[in-house]
Amino acid sequence: MFLVMFGVITAVGISNLQYVDLNSSRNLFIFGFSIFCGLAIPNWVNKNPERLHTGITQLDQVIQVLLTTGMFVGGFLGFLLDNTIPGSLEERGLLAWNQVQEESEETTKALEVYGLPWGIGTRFCTSSCAQYLPFWPREGAVGVSQLSLWPWDSSEERPPSATDTRM
Repeated sequence: MFLVMFGVITAVGISNLQYVDLNSSRNLFIFGFSIFCGLAIPNWVNKNPERLHTGITQLDQVIQVLLTTGMFVGGFLGFLLDNTIPGSLEERGLLAWNQVQEESEETTKALEVYGLPWGIGTRFCTSSCAQYLPFWPREGAVGVSQLSLWPWDSSEERPPSATDTRM
């Protein structure tokens, strides 16, 4: 029964990848590396707890708890790699995800019911600091928060960044 329960939990978690291009070597690397590290790092830390010494006991305990939690290690590495390794919106599954979210009337109804009260979500989503975070949702046309890679609309011309070359 225990194995069946965790098998179903794992399957539901992996089903979130249905919009991601799993034929992409980028996505396969991120997925495989995150799962492997989520299994290997907690095992290594459990066998070698004396290797983690920062000189601050409380920090050692926090690091040990985080590194022995496989879900944290795998999830954090997946999040970090997905947001740092370049990939198109389609490859990352963001275009399909936004399209499903926009087309669904149930999503709009659910956001009205389960949304945060008194504009709490909109205040943080539209703050000047948060708009530059690539994973931060933005306010959509009907109050639906949309995930966008850039803090400006695709119809607008994006401002030059530090990586742009000027001739």
